[in-house]
Amino acid sequence: MQDKTPNEKEFQGLRLSLDLGSPISIRIEQFEQVFKGMLTGAETGRYLIVRTAIPREFESAILPGLTFQVIYQSEGQEFGFFTKVIDILDQPFRLIFLEYPNDVFCIDNRGSSRSSCYIPSSVQMDSNTVKGVITDISTRGCRFLITLPDHIEARQLLPIDSIVLQFPVIGLKGVRTFRGRVRNASVDREKIAMGVEFENLEPQVLQSIAEYVESAEDGML
Repeated sequence: MQDKTPNEKEFQGLRLSLDLGSPISIRIEQFEQVFKGMLTGAETGRYLIVRTAIPREFESAILPGLTFQVIYQSEGQEFGFFTKVIDILDQPFRLIFLEYPNDVFCIDNRGSSRSSCYIPSSVQMDSNTVKGVITDISTRGCRFLITLPDHIEARQLLPIDSIVLQFPVIGLKGVRTFRGRVRNASVDREKIAMGVEFENLEPQVLQSIAEYVESAEDGML
């Protein structure tokens, strides 16, 4: 009998609202660039197949096991999920096989503009200092991604209502401290993604974030 992939074993009925031929955006964790792509195939619970035009200088980094963040739109709302590369085919077209996601999160763009980013960050949770990355940001909040260390399990960090993040802000010196409320969270085997709403931002910090988001929208970053 053919062995099942780990992703297939854990599949519990998630169905993506994503049709074949739908455009997607792909962000690779260690790069700041966002690449455009298209969903060309899928087997529910097992894998996705995407085509994407990744520039030549990044092609050597696309290897099995690499983590992608995939973003897509459905019914006017933006959604995202994290996945890993299973395999790559170069002929007759460059196709990337991705693990089928266990969790999908909604990206709330209401009320303020949001910009994709890659900002190294840290968070203090009980006695643990955990490193992570801010993957998008607005004047209202951000999405914070934690890759779980081997010695920490998700149940040690969740559930959590409030959070204290530390990360640098473009245009300001040093690392700033941000207090926020965790509005949503999704967990997979290795990562936690949190939607965080900022609390009591200083005017100077608020202005710097607003200018960063505006510059990103204008294509200046």
